Amino acid sequence: MHASARMHIYNNVYTKIHHAKIFIDVKNRLKKQLFCEKIWWNEK
Repeated sequence: MHASARMHIYNNVYTKIHHAKIFIDVKNRLKKQLFCEKIWWNEK
């Protein structure tokens, strides 16, 4: 196995993990936003 091939696989895995983290981050942010909006609507 070439070092370059290993790096390529590593980069692919890293990118997938990175995107998964961003996705979870965005989902959590949206959940918080929806939750805050719900509270805000109930306050009115």
